[in-house]
Amino acid sequence: MIEAYIDGQCAPNPYGVMSYAYVLKRDKQIISAYSGYSPPDRRNSNNTAEYLALFHLIRYLVENNIKEAKIYSDSSLLVNQMNRKWGIKGGKYVHMAVRCFLMIKDYNLALSFYYVPESKNEAHPLAVEELRLRRLSGYTD
Repeated sequence: MIEAYIDGQCAPNPYGVMSYAYVLKRDKQIISAYSGYSPPDRRNSNNTAEYLALFHLIRYLVENNIKEAKIYSDSSLLVNQMNRKWGIKGGKYVHMAVRCFLMIKDYNLALSFYYVPESKNEAHPLAVEELRLRRLSGYTD
């Protein structure tokens, strides 16, 4: 079984430095972990960072021919939108949300989404550390 945890951060929210991360596991063993960042920008927000984490995870899944996965996130917005319980009304994240939906459809992925508290999100420490490092390296509020 493939499970993934995703997380995104933006400080300050909105417009600040974004960090995003995922942890991917097969049978409870980590097979991939990734973190990245985006410099401050008017399009940045916590929700955009959450969807960027999902985007990078989807890219990894596609590149490694993984078609099914359970995905855990501490973003109720992302989980409910990806499960089609909530619509996408607007916001800085919309372009990334639409891109993720299209990639899932285009690559015929079977992804299921589940909410997990931040304290149980295994990607959260990676996203927090990435943000801390970027802010130390010169990106400031």
